[in-house]
Amino acid sequence: MTNTIEQVIAYARAHPTRGGGTWHNWCESFVYRAGGFSQSFSTATLAGNAAGWLNPSPLSAPRGAIHYWGNGPGHVAFELGGGLMLMASDGATSLWGTALGTATLAEYSKRKPSMRYRGWSLRHGTQTLAASAAPAATHSAPIPTRKKKSMYLAWDTNGTGYLVTDQGWFGLPSMQYYDLFKRLLNSTADAPQTFNKLETDMMNNVLRGLSLNNNTQAAAPTIDAGAIAKVVAEAVRSQIGDVNVTIDEAAIAKAVNDDAAARLAS
Repeated sequence: MTNTIEQVIAYARAHPTRGGGTWHNWCESFVYRAGGFSQSFSTATLAGNAAGWLNPSPLSAPRGAIHYWGNGPGHVAFELGGGLMLMASDGATSLWGTALGTATLAEYSKRKPSMRYRGWSLRHGTQTLAASAAPAATHSAPIPTRKKKSMYLAWDTNGTGYLVTDQGWFGLPSMQYYDLFKRLLNSTADAPQTFNKLETDMMNNVLRGLSLNNNTQAAAPTIDAGAIAKVVAEAVRSQIGDVNVTIDEAAIAKAVNDDAAARLAS
Protein backbone atom coordinates (compact mmCIF):
# COMPACT_ATOMS: atom_id res chain seq x y z
CA MET A 1 0.00 0.00 0.00
CA THR A 2 1.42 3.37 -1.00
CA ASN A 3 1.21 6.50 1.16
CA THR A 4 -1.25 9.37 0.92
CA ILE A 5 0.00 12.87 0.15
CA GLU A 6 -0.51 13.71 3.84
CA GLN A 7 1.85 10.85 4.75
CA VAL A 8 4.33 12.14 2.17
CA ILE A 9 4.32 15.50 3.93
CA ALA A 10 4.70 13.82 7.32
CA TYR A 11 7.70 11.84 6.01
CA ALA A 12 9.33 15.01 4.74
CA ARG A 13 8.81 16.75 8.09
CA ALA A 14 10.26 13.76 9.92
CA HIS A 15 13.30 13.41 7.61
CA PRO A 16 14.84 16.87 7.05
CA THR A 17 18.10 15.16 6.06
CA ARG A 18 18.96 11.99 4.18
CA GLY A 19 20.72 9.93 6.84
CA GLY A 20 22.28 13.07 8.28
CA GLY A 21 23.34 14.42 4.87
CA THR A 22 21.80 16.49 2.12
CA TRP A 23 18.79 15.52 0.00
CA HIS A 24 20.25 17.33 -3.01
CA ASN A 25 20.63 15.01 -6.02
CA TRP A 26 18.41 12.43 -4.28
CA CYS A 27 15.01 13.62 -5.57
CA GLU A 28 13.93 10.21 -6.89
CA SER A 29 15.06 8.55 -3.66
CA PHE A 30 12.91 11.01 -1.71
CA VAL A 31 9.82 10.42 -3.87
CA TYR A 32 10.30 6.64 -3.63
CA ARG A 33 10.67 6.69 0.17
CA ALA A 34 8.09 9.35 1.00
CA GLY A 35 5.52 7.84 -1.35
CA GLY A 36 5.91 4.35 0.04
CA PHE A 37 6.34 3.00 -3.48
CA SER A 38 7.61 -0.51 -4.17
CA GLN A 39 9.08 0.50 -7.55
CA SER A 40 12.40 2.35 -7.39
CA PHE A 41 14.37 3.91 -10.24
CA SER A 42 17.98 4.98 -10.50
CA THR A 43 16.98 8.37 -11.92
CA ALA A 44 13.93 10.63 -12.07
CA THR A 45 14.10 10.42 -15.87
CA LEU A 46 13.58 6.65 -15.78
CA ALA A 47 10.68 7.06 -13.33
CA GLY A 48 9.07 9.54 -15.70
CA ASN A 49 9.63 7.25 -18.67
CA ALA A 50 7.82 4.44 -16.81
CA ALA A 51 4.90 6.68 -15.84
CA GLY A 52 3.43 6.75 -19.34
CA TRP A 53 1.82 9.85 -20.83
CA LEU A 54 2.87 13.08 -19.07
CA ASN A 55 0.52 16.07 -19.03
CA PRO A 56 2.52 19.13 -20.13
CA SER A 57 0.23 21.60 -18.28
CA PRO A 58 1.67 21.95 -14.75
CA LEU A 59 -1.15 24.09 -13.33
CA SER A 60 -3.71 21.35 -14.05
CA ALA A 61 -1.95 18.86 -11.75
CA PRO A 62 -4.10 17.70 -8.81
CA ARG A 63 -2.82 17.34 -5.27
CA GLY A 64 -0.78 14.15 -5.08
CA ALA A 65 0.31 14.21 -8.72
CA ILE A 66 4.00 13.81 -9.58
CA HIS A 67 5.95 16.29 -11.75
CA TYR A 68 8.86 15.24 -13.94
CA TRP A 69 11.72 17.16 -15.55
CA GLY A 70 14.17 15.96 -18.20
CA ASN A 71 17.87 16.68 -18.84
CA GLY A 72 20.17 13.83 -17.80
CA PRO A 73 19.02 12.18 -14.57
CA GLY A 74 16.09 14.62 -14.45
CA HIS A 75 14.08 15.78 -11.48
CA VAL A 76 10.82 14.77 -9.78
CA ALA A 77 8.53 16.40 -7.21
CA PHE A 78 5.12 15.99 -5.54
CA GLU A 79 2.23 18.40 -6.20
CA LEU A 80 0.80 19.79 -2.94
CA GLY A 81 -1.97 21.76 -4.63
CA GLY A 82 -2.28 25.20 -6.14
CA GLY A 83 0.98 24.83 -8.06
CA LEU A 84 3.15 24.31 -4.96
CA MET A 85 5.54 21.37 -5.20
CA LEU A 86 7.42 19.38 -2.55
CA MET A 87 10.88 18.33 -3.67
CA ALA A 88 14.34 17.17 -2.67
CA SER A 89 16.58 19.76 -4.32
CA ASP A 90 18.59 22.86 -3.60
CA GLY A 91 16.13 24.45 -6.02
CA ALA A 92 13.48 24.50 -3.28
CA THR A 93 12.77 28.03 -2.06
CA SER A 94 11.01 27.28 1.23
CA LEU A 95 13.23 24.83 3.04
CA TRP A 96 12.01 22.08 5.36
CA GLY A 97 15.46 20.55 5.70
CA THR A 98 18.78 20.21 3.88
CA ALA A 99 17.86 20.69 0.19
CA LEU A 100 14.30 19.63 0.99
CA GLY A 101 11.27 21.89 0.75
CA THR A 102 8.73 23.53 -1.55
CA ALA A 103 8.75 25.71 -4.64
CA THR A 104 6.45 26.70 -7.46
CA LEU A 105 7.41 25.79 -11.02
CA ALA A 106 8.40 29.39 -11.68
CA GLU A 107 10.59 29.51 -8.58
CA TYR A 108 12.28 26.21 -9.38
CA SER A 109 12.77 27.18 -13.03
CA LYS A 110 14.40 30.44 -11.97
CA ARG A 111 16.90 28.55 -9.83
CA LYS A 112 17.35 25.72 -12.34
CA PRO A 113 16.89 27.33 -15.77
CA SER A 114 18.51 24.42 -17.60
CA MET A 115 15.94 21.88 -16.39
CA ARG A 116 13.26 21.05 -18.98
CA TYR A 117 9.77 20.44 -17.61
CA ARG A 118 8.33 17.21 -19.07
CA GLY A 119 4.92 17.10 -17.43
CA TRP A 120 3.01 15.47 -14.60
CA SER A 121 1.33 12.13 -14.02
CA LEU A 122 -0.69 10.42 -11.33
CA ARG A 123 1.91 7.68 -11.45
CA HIS A 124 5.37 6.86 -10.20
CA GLY A 125 6.22 4.01 -12.51
CA THR A 126 2.91 2.13 -12.53
CA GLN A 127 1.86 3.11 -9.01
CA THR A 128 -0.16 6.03 -7.61
CA LEU A 129 -0.35 7.49 -4.13
CA ALA A 130 -3.12 6.15 -1.93
CA ALA A 131 -6.31 8.22 -1.89
CA SER A 132 -6.62 10.71 0.95
CA ALA A 133 -9.55 10.81 3.32
CA ALA A 134 -12.13 13.28 2.04
CA PRO A 135 -11.95 16.64 3.83
CA ALA A 136 -15.10 18.10 5.35
CA ALA A 137 -16.69 20.54 2.94
CA THR A 138 -18.39 23.78 3.89
CA HIS A 139 -20.57 23.72 0.78
CA SER A 140 -20.78 22.11 -2.61
CA ALA A 141 -22.15 22.77 -6.03
CA PRO A 142 -25.45 21.10 -6.95
CA ILE A 143 -25.25 18.02 -9.09
CA PRO A 144 -25.12 18.78 -12.81
CA THR A 145 -28.40 18.33 -14.68
CA ARG A 146 -26.68 16.61 -17.58
CA LYS A 147 -23.38 14.85 -18.08
CA LYS A 148 -20.26 16.84 -18.82
CA LYS A 149 -17.54 15.94 -21.29
CA SER A 150 -15.06 15.48 -18.44
CA MET A 151 -17.32 13.21 -16.33
CA TYR A 152 -16.94 9.44 -16.26
CA LEU A 153 -17.27 6.47 -13.91
CA ALA A 154 -14.83 3.75 -12.88
CA TRP A 155 -15.36 0.61 -10.80
CA ASP A 156 -12.54 -1.77 -9.96
CA THR A 157 -12.63 -5.43 -9.01
CA ASN A 158 -11.99 -4.61 -5.34
CA GLY A 159 -15.46 -3.06 -5.14
CA THR A 160 -14.25 0.54 -5.20
CA GLY A 161 -15.98 3.07 -7.42
CA TYR A 162 -15.02 6.56 -8.53
CA LEU A 163 -16.77 9.46 -10.19
CA VAL A 164 -14.42 11.79 -12.06
CA THR A 165 -15.52 15.35 -12.88
CA ASP A 166 -13.80 18.66 -13.53
CA GLN A 167 -14.00 19.16 -9.73
CA GLY A 168 -11.86 16.14 -8.96
CA TRP A 169 -12.23 12.49 -7.91
CA PHE A 170 -15.21 11.35 -5.81
CA GLY A 171 -15.39 8.03 -4.01
CA LEU A 172 -18.57 5.98 -4.51
CA PRO A 173 -19.48 3.96 -1.39
CA SER A 174 -21.60 1.35 -3.18
CA MET A 175 -22.89 0.15 -6.55
CA GLN A 176 -26.18 1.97 -5.79
CA TYR A 177 -24.34 5.28 -6.07
CA TYR A 178 -22.58 4.09 -9.21
CA ASP A 179 -25.96 3.31 -10.81
CA LEU A 180 -27.33 6.75 -9.86
CA PHE A 181 -24.46 8.57 -11.54
CA LYS A 182 -24.65 6.21 -14.50
CA ARG A 183 -28.24 7.36 -15.00
CA LEU A 184 -27.03 10.95 -14.78
CA LEU A 185 -24.32 10.35 -17.37
CA ASN A 186 -26.86 8.73 -19.69
CA SER A 187 -29.17 11.74 -19.41
CA THR A 188 -29.61 13.84 -22.55
CA ALA A 189 -31.65 16.89 -23.51
CA ASP A 190 -33.98 14.64 -25.51
CA ALA A 191 -34.23 11.97 -22.81
CA PRO A 192 -33.56 13.61 -19.44
CA GLN A 193 -33.33 11.46 -16.33
CA THR A 194 -35.38 12.44 -13.28
CA PHE A 195 -34.35 11.88 -9.67
CA ASN A 196 -36.36 11.95 -6.46
CA LYS A 197 -35.21 13.93 -3.42
CA LEU A 198 -33.51 10.94 -1.78
CA GLU A 199 -31.53 10.18 -4.93
CA THR A 200 -30.56 13.83 -5.36
CA ASP A 201 -29.43 14.00 -1.72
CA MET A 202 -27.35 10.83 -2.17
CA MET A 203 -25.53 12.28 -5.17
CA ASN A 204 -24.99 15.63 -3.49
CA ASN A 205 -23.55 13.89 -0.44
CA VAL A 206 -20.93 12.25 -2.66
CA LEU A 207 -20.01 15.63 -4.17
CA ARG A 208 -19.80 17.21 -0.71
CA GLY A 209 -17.21 14.62 0.28
CA LEU A 210 -14.52 16.02 -1.99
CA SER A 211 -14.90 19.33 -3.82
CA LEU A 212 -12.55 21.97 -5.15
CA ASN A 213 -15.21 24.60 -4.42
CA ASN A 214 -14.11 24.71 -0.78
CA ASN A 215 -10.52 25.53 -1.77
CA THR A 216 -9.21 22.00 -1.27
CA GLN A 217 -7.36 20.00 -3.84
CA ALA A 218 -8.38 16.56 -4.99
CA ALA A 219 -5.91 13.84 -4.10
CA ALA A 220 -4.76 11.48 -6.77
CA PRO A 221 -6.74 8.25 -6.36
CA THR A 222 -5.51 4.71 -6.21
CA ILE A 223 -6.80 2.70 -9.17
CA ASP A 224 -6.07 -1.02 -9.19
CA ALA A 225 -5.11 -1.14 -12.85
CA GLY A 226 -3.58 -4.58 -12.42
CA ALA A 227 -6.88 -6.03 -11.20
CA ILE A 228 -8.76 -4.38 -14.06
CA ALA A 229 -6.21 -5.77 -16.53
CA LYS A 230 -6.71 -9.31 -15.19
CA VAL A 231 -10.48 -9.05 -15.64
CA VAL A 232 -10.06 -7.79 -19.22
CA ALA A 233 -7.51 -10.51 -20.03
CA GLU A 234 -9.76 -13.25 -18.61
CA ALA A 235 -12.69 -11.95 -20.64
CA VAL A 236 -10.59 -12.05 -23.82
CA ARG A 237 -9.37 -15.57 -23.07
CA SER A 238 -12.95 -16.75 -22.53
CA GLN A 239 -13.84 -15.48 -26.01
CA ILE A 240 -10.91 -16.89 -27.96
CA GLY A 241 -11.09 -20.38 -26.43
CA ASP A 242 -8.13 -22.62 -27.24
CA VAL A 243 -6.38 -20.13 -29.52
CA ASN A 244 -2.82 -19.63 -28.24
CA VAL A 245 -2.48 -15.86 -27.90
CA THR A 246 -0.29 -13.99 -25.42
CA ILE A 247 -2.19 -11.23 -23.61
CA ASP A 248 0.01 -8.50 -22.17
CA GLU A 249 -1.69 -7.64 -18.86
CA ALA A 250 1.02 -5.10 -18.04
CA ALA A 251 0.23 -3.21 -21.26
CA ILE A 252 -3.49 -3.24 -20.40
CA ALA A 253 -2.75 -1.90 -16.90
CA LYS A 254 -0.58 0.85 -18.36
CA ALA A 255 -3.37 1.81 -20.78
CA VAL A 256 -5.86 2.03 -17.89
CA ASN A 257 -3.57 4.35 -15.92
CA ASP A 258 -2.71 6.47 -18.95
CA ASP A 259 -6.39 6.86 -19.80
CA ALA A 260 -7.19 7.91 -16.22
CA ALA A 261 -4.46 10.56 -16.26
CA ALA A 262 -5.56 11.86 -19.67
CA ARG A 263 -9.24 12.05 -18.67
CA LEU A 264 -8.42 13.86 -15.43
CA ALA A 265 -6.46 16.45 -17.39
CA SER A 266 -9.15 16.97 -20.07
